Amino acid sequence: MAVGTGRYGGGYSFEGELLLIHLDSGNVVSALQHPREVLSVEWRSETALRLVLAPCDDWENPHAHEQGHTAVVTRADWGAVEQRAIGAEELAAPAEPAVQPDHSAETRRLLADLAAAAGQQWSVRRRVWAVEGMEDGRVLAALDGVLAESWLPSGDRQWAVEDEEGGRQLVLASDGTSVWANAERRSRRKGRHWETSAPRQSPSTQDRSWRP
Repeated sequence: MAVGTGRYGGGYSFEGELLLIHLDSGNVVSALQHPREVLSVEWRSETALRLVLAPCDDWENPHAHEQGHTAVVTRADWGAVEQRAIGAEELAAPAEPAVQPDHSAETRRLLADLAAAAGQQWSVRRRVWAVEGMEDGRVLAALDGVLAESWLPSGDRQWAVEDEEGGRQLVLASDGTSVWANAERRSRRKGRHWETSAPRQSPSTQDRSWRP
């Protein structure tokens, strides 16, 4: 499966990647040598993949947000493509007017249907900052809105500790019975004042541990 990702970075760059997902093993390859926002992905055949890429940046280009570069990349065996294997020379193409569609609603419907077919419920996970695997097959994760959560090998979520901001780093204890999560605390404007989320324990620490 080929998946294109990306967004405008808010400075002047368009960043993203082309992900090749091996459905039999779950392995994921990020195929582009340099970050590029992928606006469109389409299989033309078993060996040809058509990509529409946003410009690298909008530096001195007021039309960058309305343009795309179309390239067709071919591989005899896409399953053998390695990390960062597709370089800039294969993606070189003139800039042309391109619609930058919003596929979010369509994508959410597709993911929800796939989850329902597997007997599960899909929900937006937002930004995942850290993932740690455990010897028994469970997976721990830290993400926006969640300090730490545990997923069973079956794909079911075992437990989660919610938080206003969410976790950024996870450190497993050497005995495998607890995990430390580092939580970000940012200032937010509320009315005429700026307020910072209260720490989980005390003003001197941002960490807390849980027993998985």
